[in-house]
This record gives sequence, structure tokens and C-alpha cells, in this order.
Amino acid sequence: RQRFRPPMSQGASGFHQANAPSALRSVPNEINLAAGMLAGSIGVGVAYPFDTIKTKTQAFLETAAPGEKAPSPWALAQRLVAEEGAGTLYGGVSSTMIGQALIKGVVFFAYEAVQRGLELELGTSELDAAGLFLSACISGAAGSFVVLGKNKRSGGRL
Repeated sequence: RQRFRPPMSQGASGFHQANAPSALRSVPNEINLAAGMLAGSIGVGVAYPFDTIKTKTQAFLETAAPGEKAPSPWALAQRLVAEEGAGTLYGGVSSTMIGQALIKGVVFFAYEAVQRGLELELGTSELDAAGLFLSACISGAAGSFVVLGKNKRSGGRL
């Protein structure tokens, strides 16, 4: 039996070029879309409490007496949870989560689709930095169309 050996002249890069592209490109488009939607949802789920605390701090500062300091973020979070329950940190999260799931799903899907299309068009199994940059730009533009559509439907509010 012959063992696999990556080309030593290229080191890890040779191993990657020989093995990774075919494995990475076998992911179906639906999986890329679902992965993006899941990533968008998780990102909102993690960041939303921090945004709530920031917003509550800003509201406090607008109504505070001159010279009065806002509580620390940790102290404010503890007070909010004690007074209103843990759910208060996630008030209104569903619309943001759905919107970000759609946007990130489209971006993940478009990035992989554009990357595959460029690889086929250029006859290569791996894009250079310019090809990856172009894929990222086009997928970002696709995501912005989701944002623009969402903004138009909501009467100008995001």
C-alpha cells in the first residue's frame, strides 16, 4: 500500500491545494444558506443584550440629573434582570433576529455561489485574493439588497 504524502516542496500549502478544494466545494447551496441564517441568528442572540444595555444607558443619561453618572453595564444588567426578568434583555429581538438571519443567509449563499462560478469561469479550483475579494463584494451587495427591501417594506425604518 502506498501512503499519501503531501508534496514536501509546498508543505502545508501543497496539502491544502491537493485536498481541500474538493472537500470544501461539496457543500450544497442549501447548507450555505442555512449556515448563514443560523450564524445571523446566533450573532443577534449573543449581541442583543449588550445593545439593550447600551440603549438603556443612553435613556438613563438623557433623563439623569446634571452630573449624575450612569450605572456600570454589569450593574444595569443585574438591576434589569432583578426588576424585569431576564427576558427584558431580549425585548424585541425576534424581528432583528429574522432580519439578520435573512441577510446573513443570502450573504453566505451568494459568497459560495459566486466563488464557485468564478472558479468554473476561470478554470481553477482555488481563487486568488482578488477572486475572493470580488466574491465578498458581490455577496455583500446581495445582502444589501435584502436590507434595502426590508427598509422599503418597513416605511424607511430598519
